[in-house]
Amino acid sequence: MVLRRRFILYIALFIIAALMLLFIYNYRDKIGKILAPFILAAIIAYLFHPVVIWLESRKVPRKYGILLIYFVFSVFIVTIMIFIVPVLINSAKELANTLPDMTAKYEDVFNKLTRFIQSSNWSSEFKNAIFREIQNGTVFVQNYITDILKKALSFFIETVSMLFNIFLSMVIAYYLLKDADFFSKSALSIVPRKWRNW
Repeated sequence: MVLRRRFILYIALFIIAALMLLFIYNYRDKIGKILAPFILAAIIAYLFHPVVIWLESRKVPRKYGILLIYFVFSVFIVTIMIFIVPVLINSAKELANTLPDMTAKYEDVFNKLTRFIQSSNWSSEFKNAIFREIQNGTVFVQNYITDILKKALSFFIETVSMLFNIFLSMVIAYYLLKDADFFSKSALSIVPRKWRNW
Protein backbone atom coordinates (compact mmCIF):
# COMPACT_ATOMS: atom_id res chain seq x y z
CA MET A 1 0.00 0.00 0.00
CA VAL A 2 2.84 2.35 0.96
CA LEU A 3 4.76 1.50 -2.22
CA ARG A 4 1.64 2.15 -4.29
CA ARG A 5 1.19 5.60 -2.69
CA ARG A 6 4.83 6.43 -3.29
CA PHE A 7 4.52 5.31 -6.90
CA ILE A 8 1.43 7.52 -7.40
CA LEU A 9 3.23 10.44 -5.71
CA TYR A 10 6.28 10.04 -7.97
CA ILE A 11 4.06 9.85 -11.06
CA ALA A 12 2.19 13.00 -9.97
CA LEU A 13 5.48 14.84 -9.30
CA PHE A 14 6.82 13.72 -12.69
CA ILE A 15 3.69 14.98 -14.48
CA ILE A 16 3.83 18.34 -12.63
CA ALA A 17 7.53 18.71 -13.46
CA ALA A 18 6.88 17.83 -17.11
CA LEU A 19 4.03 20.36 -17.33
CA MET A 20 6.20 23.04 -15.73
CA LEU A 21 9.04 22.34 -18.18
CA LEU A 22 6.59 22.44 -21.09
CA PHE A 23 5.17 25.75 -19.86
CA ILE A 24 8.66 27.23 -19.44
CA TYR A 25 9.69 26.01 -22.91
CA ASN A 26 6.59 27.45 -24.61
CA TYR A 27 6.88 30.83 -22.87
CA ARG A 28 10.69 30.93 -22.54
CA ASP A 29 11.03 34.32 -24.25
CA LYS A 30 8.50 36.07 -21.99
CA ILE A 31 9.80 34.32 -18.88
CA GLY A 32 13.36 35.25 -19.86
CA LYS A 33 12.42 38.93 -20.19
CA ILE A 34 10.72 38.86 -16.77
CA LEU A 35 13.56 37.01 -15.03
CA ALA A 36 16.42 38.92 -16.73
CA PRO A 37 16.54 41.81 -14.19
CA PHE A 38 16.44 39.37 -11.25
CA ILE A 39 19.22 37.19 -12.70
CA LEU A 40 21.33 40.27 -13.43
CA ALA A 41 20.62 41.57 -9.90
CA ALA A 42 21.82 38.26 -8.44
CA ILE A 43 25.03 38.48 -10.49
CA ILE A 44 25.61 42.11 -9.41
CA ALA A 45 24.96 41.21 -5.76
CA TYR A 46 27.34 38.23 -6.02
CA LEU A 47 30.12 40.38 -7.51
CA PHE A 48 29.71 43.32 -5.13
CA HIS A 49 29.12 41.29 -1.95
CA PRO A 50 32.83 40.75 -1.09
CA VAL A 51 33.47 44.49 -1.45
CA VAL A 52 30.47 45.28 0.77
CA ILE A 53 31.79 42.86 3.42
CA TRP A 54 35.26 44.43 3.16
CA LEU A 55 33.84 47.94 3.61
CA GLU A 56 31.74 46.70 6.52
CA SER A 57 34.90 45.37 8.17
CA ARG A 58 36.29 48.92 7.80
CA LYS A 59 33.39 50.25 9.91
CA VAL A 60 31.40 51.50 6.87
CA PRO A 61 27.65 50.80 7.34
CA ARG A 62 26.33 48.34 4.79
CA LYS A 63 23.86 50.66 3.04
CA TYR A 64 26.50 53.41 2.71
CA GLY A 65 29.01 50.86 1.45
CA ILE A 66 26.59 49.74 -1.26
CA LEU A 67 25.87 53.33 -2.24
CA LEU A 68 29.62 54.05 -2.37
CA ILE A 69 30.17 51.07 -4.69
CA TYR A 70 27.27 52.21 -6.87
CA PHE A 71 28.73 55.71 -7.02
CA VAL A 72 32.18 54.44 -8.09
CA PHE A 73 30.57 52.10 -10.64
CA SER A 74 28.42 54.95 -12.02
CA VAL A 75 31.47 57.23 -12.34
CA PHE A 76 33.27 54.45 -14.23
CA ILE A 77 30.34 53.98 -16.64
CA VAL A 78 29.91 57.72 -17.16
CA THR A 79 33.64 58.10 -17.87
CA ILE A 80 33.45 55.39 -20.54
CA MET A 81 30.34 57.04 -22.02
CA ILE A 82 32.10 60.41 -22.16
CA PHE A 83 34.76 58.89 -24.42
CA ILE A 84 32.47 56.67 -26.52
CA VAL A 85 29.34 58.80 -27.05
CA PRO A 86 31.11 61.79 -28.71
CA VAL A 87 32.76 59.41 -31.21
CA LEU A 88 29.35 57.91 -32.07
CA ILE A 89 27.76 61.37 -32.35
CA ASN A 90 30.56 62.60 -34.67
CA SER A 91 30.19 59.50 -36.85
CA ALA A 92 26.42 60.06 -37.05
CA LYS A 93 26.96 63.74 -37.95
CA GLU A 94 29.46 62.83 -40.69
CA LEU A 95 27.01 60.30 -42.11
CA ALA A 96 24.15 62.84 -41.98
CA ASN A 97 26.32 65.44 -43.76
CA THR A 98 27.50 63.09 -46.52
CA LEU A 99 24.11 61.51 -47.26
CA PRO A 100 22.61 64.55 -49.06
CA ASP A 101 25.73 64.90 -51.26
CA MET A 102 25.71 61.19 -52.07
CA THR A 103 21.99 61.28 -52.86
CA ALA A 104 22.42 64.31 -55.14
CA LYS A 105 25.31 62.64 -57.02
CA TYR A 106 23.38 59.40 -57.55
CA GLU A 107 20.28 61.33 -58.59
CA ASP A 108 22.32 63.30 -61.15
CA VAL A 109 23.86 60.10 -62.54
CA PHE A 110 20.42 58.46 -62.65
CA ASN A 111 18.90 61.42 -64.56
CA LYS A 112 21.77 61.48 -67.08
CA LEU A 113 21.43 57.74 -67.62
CA THR A 114 17.67 58.06 -68.11
CA ARG A 115 18.09 60.89 -70.68
CA PHE A 116 20.79 58.92 -72.49
CA ILE A 117 18.56 55.83 -72.78
CA GLN A 118 15.54 57.85 -73.91
CA SER A 119 17.53 59.71 -76.59
CA SER A 120 19.24 56.55 -77.88
CA ASN A 121 18.25 54.65 -81.03
CA TRP A 122 17.66 51.42 -79.14
CA SER A 123 14.41 49.54 -79.61
CA SER A 124 11.50 50.31 -77.25
CA GLU A 125 11.57 46.73 -75.90
CA PHE A 126 15.24 47.07 -74.94
CA LYS A 127 14.63 50.48 -73.37
CA ASN A 128 11.66 49.12 -71.35
CA ALA A 129 13.77 46.17 -70.17
CA ILE A 130 16.52 48.56 -68.95
CA PHE A 131 13.98 50.81 -67.20
CA ARG A 132 12.45 47.76 -65.49
CA GLU A 133 15.87 46.74 -64.18
CA ILE A 134 16.56 50.29 -63.00
CA GLN A 135 13.17 50.35 -61.26
CA ASN A 136 13.92 46.99 -59.60
CA GLY A 137 17.28 48.34 -58.42
CA THR A 138 15.59 51.47 -57.03
CA VAL A 139 13.04 49.37 -55.14
CA PHE A 140 15.86 47.20 -53.76
CA VAL A 141 17.76 50.28 -52.51
CA GLN A 142 14.58 51.72 -50.94
CA ASN A 143 13.85 48.42 -49.18
CA TYR A 144 17.46 48.22 -48.01
CA ILE A 145 17.34 51.74 -46.53
CA THR A 146 13.97 51.00 -44.88
CA ASP A 147 15.42 47.81 -43.39
CA ILE A 148 18.40 49.75 -41.99
CA LEU A 149 16.07 52.35 -40.43
CA LYS A 150 13.94 49.57 -38.87
CA LYS A 151 17.05 47.91 -37.44
CA ALA A 152 18.26 51.26 -36.05
CA LEU A 153 14.88 51.85 -34.38
CA SER A 154 14.88 48.30 -33.00
CA PHE A 155 18.42 48.80 -31.67
CA PHE A 156 17.34 52.04 -29.97
CA ILE A 157 14.34 50.33 -28.33
CA GLU A 158 16.49 47.40 -27.19
CA THR A 159 19.09 49.80 -25.77
CA VAL A 160 16.42 51.68 -23.77
CA SER A 161 15.02 48.35 -22.54
CA MET A 162 18.50 47.17 -21.56
CA LEU A 163 19.21 50.39 -19.63
CA PHE A 164 15.88 50.03 -17.81
CA ASN A 165 16.71 46.40 -16.94
CA ILE A 166 20.14 47.45 -15.63
CA PHE A 167 18.57 50.19 -13.49
CA LEU A 168 15.95 47.76 -12.14
CA SER A 169 18.65 45.16 -11.49
CA MET A 170 20.74 47.69 -9.54
CA VAL A 171 17.72 48.50 -7.34
CA ILE A 172 17.00 44.80 -6.71
CA ALA A 173 20.70 44.12 -6.08
CA TYR A 174 20.77 46.94 -3.52
CA TYR A 175 18.13 45.19 -1.39
CA LEU A 176 19.76 41.79 -1.93
CA LEU A 177 23.05 43.19 -0.61
CA LYS A 178 21.49 45.28 2.16
CA ASP A 179 19.38 42.40 3.53
CA ALA A 180 21.67 39.53 2.52
CA ASP A 181 21.41 37.83 5.94
CA PHE A 182 17.61 37.95 5.85
CA PHE A 183 17.44 36.44 2.35
CA SER A 184 20.03 33.81 3.29
CA LYS A 185 18.08 32.74 6.40
CA SER A 186 14.78 32.79 4.51
CA ALA A 187 16.21 30.58 1.77
CA LEU A 188 17.73 28.24 4.37
CA SER A 189 14.40 27.91 6.18
CA ILE A 190 12.86 26.41 3.02
CA VAL A 191 15.51 23.65 2.91
CA PRO A 192 14.81 20.52 5.02
CA ARG A 193 16.80 20.44 8.28
CA LYS A 194 18.90 17.41 7.37
CA TRP A 195 20.26 19.24 4.29
CA ARG A 196 20.89 22.64 5.90
CA ASN A 197 24.49 21.99 6.99
CA TRP A 198 25.36 20.82 3.47
